[in-house]
Amino acid sequence: MATKSKEKAIALTKKEDTKKWSQETRKGNTTECIDVEKLANKGFLVVLHKSVDDPKKGYQSYCKKLYSETNPLEDMEEESPMSKLFTELLKD
Repeated sequence: MATKSKEKAIALTKKEDTKKWSQETRKGNTTECIDVEKLANKGFLVVLHKSVDDPKKGYQSYCKKLYSETNPLEDMEEESPMSKLFTELLKD
């Protein structure tokens, strides 16, 4: 029987020279990551990654690319919860 980890890891990275930002959270068997890249003309490319290691279904991975006029990670702090932002961005 697999044990569930309540451990949560958060990483926020900003690279000035490449204009890229990234934030990742890990909770139990689920990892969510948002990568943001400044586009040359205007706006931002937002890439959402979600992976789940489910004991019954196996490893599952989801990825979605979106355009945004604003940087969704601009005002994020290291300890900010990302799940709400992730859910809002995945809405169709």
